[in-house]
Amino acid sequence: MTRSWLARAAGQVASGLDQAFNDFVLGSGEPRLAHAERMAGLELIDRFYNRAELERDFFAPPSAIEPQLQRLRRLPAGGELLELRWASAFEPLWDDAVLQTRLLEAAEQVPQSMAPLRAAAQRLSQHGGSFRERYFAVTENRTVHARWYRHDGAPRPCAVLLHGYASGAFALEARVWPVEQLFAAGLDVVLTVLPFHGARRDPRRGLRPPAFPVASDLRLSIEGMRQLVLDQRALFDYLRAAGAPALGTMGMSFGGYASALLATLEARLQFAALLVPLAYLEPRSWADTARSPDLMRELERERSALRRAQRLVSPFTRPSLLPDGRCIAIAGELDRVTGMAQAEALAAHLHAELHRFEGGHLLQLGRGKAFARVLALLERAGITGQRMR
Repeated sequence: MTRSWLARAAGQVASGLDQAFNDFVLGSGEPRLAHAERMAGLELIDRFYNRAELERDFFAPPSAIEPQLQRLRRLPAGGELLELRWASAFEPLWDDAVLQTRLLEAAEQVPQSMAPLRAAAQRLSQHGGSFRERYFAVTENRTVHARWYRHDGAPRPCAVLLHGYASGAFALEARVWPVEQLFAAGLDVVLTVLPFHGARRDPRRGLRPPAFPVASDLRLSIEGMRQLVLDQRALFDYLRAAGAPALGTMGMSFGGYASALLATLEARLQFAALLVPLAYLEPRSWADTARSPDLMRELERERSALRRAQRLVSPFTRPSLLPDGRCIAIAGELDRVTGMAQAEALAAHLHAELHRFEGGHLLQLGRGKAFARVLALLERAGITGQRMR
């Protein structure tokens, strides 16, 4: 009886924390446009990004990096903690001149839609300056940060850990993730900071959460994902050149989305673990079913248009490149942020093992057993021979 009461109480706390996080994220957005205005903007962005000539080079290969290295401390288990910093070579694709060409093509194809499309184009540039200038105005985001828990001696297989939305502080991530256990199992571990998070955050946002990846301007989500992929691929190149015999990713929440996308782009990855993963870059409010039927129909049309517009940064667009049996998705039964369904969808697409634990998105009760599954997968794959303690 006591055990059951404690489980129910813990579940209520977990759900409450998840709801508070949803309120924090949803309460910080900009006012919504009318449905027709949103649809016109999504169509314009779709027309720009979903072009055959753009798709070929959408995820350009990175240039080699030479990070600044700082040795922070020795590790008691036999190794060292290194801090890495390097300049991101990212360049946005969005181009206002190409946008005007898209408008001219639209005028020939669907002249009746020109008025809303022109208005959408005006809204996209209404803040002044080019999109590129506004993107690079966040100077903090131009530098990539990572911390490498590196073993002494011969190079080890390496797990790159990708944090969740509104996170990325190293002091927190070193506690959120079982870094010591992963290191003890024989893995090098790298904590990395995603665009517009942690030390790369836009200081002008104050207490508001990061604009990426849930920005009102969809271009920021698309271009931010391109930068994320470029930065991580540059890191993979560097780690492989340093001798890492195997690379894999572990992503939490939004980091799970990033890990899933990388698993469809990077043939060098040997494993991926997705913890309470996000599967779709769309407003969380669309999961709210307490709405009128007419509004729900509008939102479903917007959802379809949004997914078309950001097709190239979706993990569902391409098949998994991971070796068979090297992917695992872990879902919280009480998760009210991403929910079970998103983990199930990614697991089905990537042919991943799916495991559940009894906790929520933020309060991950029982997560230790789930991480033990990750280490068991790596042991079966021959990447590590030691189980997590």
